[in-house]
Amino acid sequence: MTPSQRRAAVALIEGADISLPRAKEDPHGKFSRTLFPTHVDAAQARDLVARPPRSDEDLPVTLV
Repeated sequence: MTPSQRRAAVALIEGADISLPRAKEDPHGKFSRTLFPTHVDAAQARDLVARPPRSDEDLPVTLV
């Protein structure tokens, strides 16, 4: 991506309604991180686009 494309993608993500899914048994999402460990929240999505890892790096997403 070019720098301007990356800025546009980050702006798009910042304006999107991104949140972790919630299980019907956990309507407030208290355990969403544990129940859906491979999903990303808005901040993680923004960071992945703003600073994508190189092919030799791990994903910068903390999994519980």
